[in-house]
Amino acid sequence: MFYPRFLTFRFMIAFVFVLVLSATAYAFAAANTVAASKAGDGSGTIAGYTVSSIKYVHDASAREKVASVSFDVGSTVDDANVYARFLDSGSSPVGAWSNVCTFASNRYSCTFPASVSLVTVTSLQVVGSSK
Repeated sequence: MFYPRFLTFRFMIAFVFVLVLSATAYAFAAANTVAASKAGDGSGTIAGYTVSSIKYVHDASAREKVASVSFDVGSTVDDANVYARFLDSGSSPVGAWSNVCTFASNRYSCTFPASVSLVTVTSLQVVGSSK
């Protein structure tokens, strides 16, 4: 008598093994628990800053480079993280972001990790966020 290939004893043993393995994997995955955590998504108003009275401190060894910059911010937030960097005419960064700017006497002062050449600089970008 002719038996189809999938009804052989070896096939049935393999099928049962795969079935048991699948059930075990499902039971293991169902037993995993995830600790409670907080996450969220939302929207809110972003209030901008008004930067004024910008003062550049040139590098002592090269007058075409800036070592630090200081400025006033209209709505000062004492606990803010403020950074600055320079941009060229295409809004591409020139040099690196400043270190975290310090706040003293109603002014922020930002020093740069390396002096920035002002040859191609056209604007100053200031970014601030609450801690």
